[in-house]
Amino acid sequence: NKIGDDASRIFVETLKVNDKVTSLDLTDNAVSQGALELLARALELNSQPLELKKGLQRAQCNDPTLHMIDFSCIQNMTMSAALLSSALRTNTTVKILNLSNNHIKDSGALDLAGVLKVNRTITELQIPNNNITVVGGKAIAAAVVDNQKLIDLNLANNEIGDEGAVQFIEALTTNNSLTAINLELNDVSPQIMKAVEDALFINLQPHALKVVLPRLEENDPRIDVLDFSKYDGERYHNDNSMTVLCPPLMNNNKVLVLNLADNNIGDIGMLSLAEVLRVNRSIHTLILSDNSINDRGIKALAESLKTNRTLTKLDIRGNNISEAGGNALFEVLKVNHVLLSVQTKLNKIPQALQNEIQIACAINTQPVSLKQLTPRLHANDPTLTDLDVSHFDGQKYYDDTAVIILCHELKGNETITSINLSNNTFETDGAK
Repeated sequence: NKIGDDASRIFVETLKVNDKVTSLDLTDNAVSQGALELLARALELNSQPLELKKGLQRAQCNDPTLHMIDFSCIQNMTMSAALLSSALRTNTTVKILNLSNNHIKDSGALDLAGVLKVNRTITELQIPNNNITVVGGKAIAAAVVDNQKLIDLNLANNEIGDEGAVQFIEALTTNNSLTAINLELNDVSPQIMKAVEDALFINLQPHALKVVLPRLEENDPRIDVLDFSKYDGERYHNDNSMTVLCPPLMNNNKVLVLNLADNNIGDIGMLSLAEVLRVNRSIHTLILSDNSINDRGIKALAESLKTNRTLTKLDIRGNNISEAGGNALFEVLKVNHVLLSVQTKLNKIPQALQNEIQIACAINTQPVSLKQLTPRLHANDPTLTDLDVSHFDGQKYYDDTAVIILCHELKGNETITSINLSNNTFETDGAK
């Protein structure tokens, strides 16, 4: 016959609505090779399940109502990934793609990898039980390296093994969106599976934390202020993020200021921070205002301050700390000589106790001997009769403020018979 390319194109258009014809012989006609290939693809589509054909057509035209393609319970879907891939590369409506139990094998996984490299709409990909080996697993892992939209990836019951799973660990160093990868029944060792889970756990935390972690671990001297008080638009810092942040801070000696204000850190997170303060010797300012800290958390922090000799400023305003937590802070200030400022407003701590905490901090700005003498003077210790503070303690002299505090305590004292204040720095106010 004399059927040419124009007629062939008409056949292709007709096959879009005709679902029955699967074979068409145009031998000895004037149809070009390119037109024959287009016709062959249209006929091949009619040999597939009808759901695949309809789904592909909707994806090709970017149907705004098509948000999910689910072929998980349909038989004979081995070509689903291959046929869908070209349309999904440019599609902007499909968010969920479920090809579970389609047996797409590595060839299908490679097709989907090509989709993930360019598609920025799909957030969930379900491809369990598809006979995918390490080849397909590596291809998917490489594709998600720069994909920042995919959130959930299910590869369960395939055959990617440790070699394929390791590639996902590497991919997660740059991928920030994936928070769930199912690699069950893939012959992946417990150690590798744990490493994948750890990498995913970091992706569940605020992005700024993931960015700074390697620099904290390397003790980068340029990271001296950590300010996580700004909401990143997705996640607040909470108890979980503290379990990620605190381990590198244990050995870090460059961070001086840690600002965690305006987050959702609770008592569990405070336990992690307390462990940091037991050993860290660089952080001098800790800001925890407007979080979810209760007495349990502040008690743990106070306990760590018994041995901490670095922290000088603590801000815990706007939490849920009561008198019990306030008392823990006041008691630790009896043995901690370096904490100079504790901001406690907007809690449930009685005002009188807050005042005592402020006085204790003020005393910490003075010579250590004054702090040691104050309770003995206040209690009229009968063994304390001679008061000699003429020797410099290596840190602070008695200035006007120190002498004023000392005199305040001496007003009710009945045991002191001699006082030596020589070699100090107080002036007129102290002399008065």
